[in-house]
Amino acid sequence: EGTTAIADGAVKNAAVKTVTLPATLVTIGINAFEGAGIVEVAIPASVTSIGIGAFKDCKALSKATLSKGIDVINTAVFSGCAALSEIAIPESVKVISADAFANCIALTKVSMPAVEKIEKYAFSGCSLLQKVTIPSSVQSIGHEAFSNCTNLTEIHFRADMQATIEALVGYDSKWGATNATIYFDL
Repeated sequence: EGTTAIADGAVKNAAVKTVTLPATLVTIGINAFEGAGIVEVAIPASVTSIGIGAFKDCKALSKATLSKGIDVINTAVFSGCAALSEIAIPESVKVISADAFANCIALTKVSMPAVEKIEKYAFSGCSLLQKVTIPSSVQSIGHEAFSNCTNLTEIHFRADMQATIEALVGYDSKWGATNATIYFDL
């Protein structure tokens, strides 16, 4: 109670399975929980900053609930969270940074209603991801944002998204989605 920040690397590689974050928490440091054994985390609404790699390689993390207080999902925050199967990104989030969910091999469902920018490799290696809907708010998608998503079969775009369409050039190699059907929704 009363804690406003978790220091960089504070719980790194710890065997702890349960974490309860206080409602007073504002900042989660760089690599704060990297490699820890946590199974579930709920980020309180008070949190405005999650550091680079904060939950990276938390192999047992199967559920992460994000708060409406954050506007950026930082680089590699959930990278390598092999058990994470779905993520609902709050409307407050405008940027999904590079490698944010890279190699989340169990990820099957992503909801990102108001994202404006998806950076390079953001979802690369999410091999169970089957369907992606790119919201009309998206202005840019980085190089290989969905590379090696080998089960990706549906990609939905808004029809007038020039930046997104340009990102599809050579999508077989960039997206790794050779069996995907691309839909340009009106």
